[in-house]
Amino acid sequence: KSNAFLFMCVFLLIHINVLKKNYFPTTSGSLRRMKREWVIPAINFPENDRGPYPKFMVKSSYDEKVAITYKISGPGADQPPEGVFTVDRRFGGMYVTQPLDREKKDKYIVSKLWAHALNEGAKAEEPMELIINIIDQNDNAPAFIQNPVVLTVAVDKDDPNTNNAVIRYRIRSQTPQIPKDVMFGINPVSGMISLRAGGLDRETHPEYNLIVQAADMEGEGLTATCTVIIVIADSNDNAPQFYVTSISTSVPESEVGVEVARLRVTDEDELGSPNANTKYSIIAGNKGGEFNITTGPNKMEGIIRTAKELDFEHIPAFTLLVVVTNEAPFSGPVSTSTATVTVKVIDVNEPPVFSPAEVHVSISEDAKVGNSVVDLRAKDPDAARKQTVRYKLYNDTSRWLSADVNTGSVNVKSSMDRESLYVKDSKYTVLILAYDDATGTGTLVVHLLDVNDHRPVIKQRKVSLCNSHPFPALLDIMDPDGPSHAGPFTNLCAADGDPAAPPYDSLLVFDYEGAGSEADSLSSIGSSDSDEEQDFRSLGQWGQRFSRLADLYSGGVEEDDDSETLPGKTEWV
Repeated sequence: KSNAFLFMCVFLLIHINVLKKNYFPTTSGSLRRMKREWVIPAINFPENDRGPYPKFMVKSSYDEKVAITYKISGPGADQPPEGVFTVDRRFGGMYVTQPLDREKKDKYIVSKLWAHALNEGAKAEEPMELIINIIDQNDNAPAFIQNPVVLTVAVDKDDPNTNNAVIRYRIRSQTPQIPKDVMFGINPVSGMISLRAGGLDRETHPEYNLIVQAADMEGEGLTATCTVIIVIADSNDNAPQFYVTSISTSVPESEVGVEVARLRVTDEDELGSPNANTKYSIIAGNKGGEFNITTGPNKMEGIIRTAKELDFEHIPAFTLLVVVTNEAPFSGPVSTSTATVTVKVIDVNEPPVFSPAEVHVSISEDAKVGNSVVDLRAKDPDAARKQTVRYKLYNDTSRWLSADVNTGSVNVKSSMDRESLYVKDSKYTVLILAYDDATGTGTLVVHLLDVNDHRPVIKQRKVSLCNSHPFPALLDIMDPDGPSHAGPFTNLCAADGDPAAPPYDSLLVFDYEGAGSEADSLSSIGSSDSDEEQDFRSLGQWGQRFSRLADLYSGGVEEDDDSETLPGKTEWV
């Protein structure tokens, strides 16, 4: 824009014929009143116009008769932007005080043009709207919204309905000019840039700079340029590669989760993107799943760890084949890189192992001291070390057993009792230790077979019966032995029911001497009127086997004697 004229005067001369208030004859001969009206077309004024002036004038023809005062109001007059237009109050000359710029405001509407007659204080004309159109000139070059830009689109502030705003595009230069000097083309009308030739390689040239020119007047007018930066998007066209393709390492046996090796890789694609991020798999040498591999935090290394306990005696070494790929699929033919990892298993001293870990045996509770219970053997996994395995009992709370320190043979050390507090459900459990330079454990469970080594016990020591009101007496009998050597106790009967028994109430308890007894069962008393008349001396003549019975009837044992008796003997109440 030119600012040479700080004040520009444009004299707008518009002739307005105003009809006087006259009466005209009609066809009928009567008179009709006519109204005056303003007729002012829109004013077209070119922007940046420099004269000559005055050009137009707004004036009422009625001022020939009376004095007219002119006034304007609206945008550009007494409203923002104020002072662009002024008017001569007496003569109606309209002035422009500064150059007009269509790009700032393409139309001014002077909403009310006031013309006042000072004669007799009455209006000379009705206010009317005056429109001033600013005619565009090609005073603005095309302008790019952004510079530099990725997509090139220019705008022109000139009138879009004229050639002043018709833009055409072209590429003036390309940097670098590799692999060809014309890699891109541009649509001259839309400004859309497209690829014209192949061969882009982000790893070689990650971006291109284009100088794009935009010219209005259909390419023949004012011009502007901008730099277009074209960033080449990455594609997965480079396979990751191992820095080292063969590694040897070692790891102790019997440890899980131990890091074995780290395999680092390189990739020419964009770091941190799926095109460069890696993932790994073991494709050979891991048949038993002894190892696993994961991707490291930086996505550019694989970490191998043990997934199971390794056994030097079983497999002393492994050869693993590892392959690496990207997270994103390859854009071309599939390409992979592999590495070989040799893992040597380090032998460590392992404890002897019992197999099975828990041994069950059965033996009679009355087994003699010195009898063999079981021969235990523990195997040392470290066969190559040729170590001597020794044995020891642990937690033998009753001290019933002994173990040979060299052979592991377990024998009866002292008398055993199935009814002991240390026996649970007829099972006596002992921990066996097998040790060389390390210690292994096994469990020996001894099932004690019951024998009839406990007499039945009547809990009630006295029972009272009434002759006048006979009622059965219930005896509570207990036997610590197992079910095969306990009740039912069917050898109790009332002496009253026996015709051969004395004629008084008593309870006679019978028992058996045991297997192979010559006496079979014995009656404790014979028929007599009273127990005082009974002769028990004959019991002493029956031999040592019946000495206890003789003592019982001869008064050698007190009635309430609670001392322990041998099995197969009689209990009296």
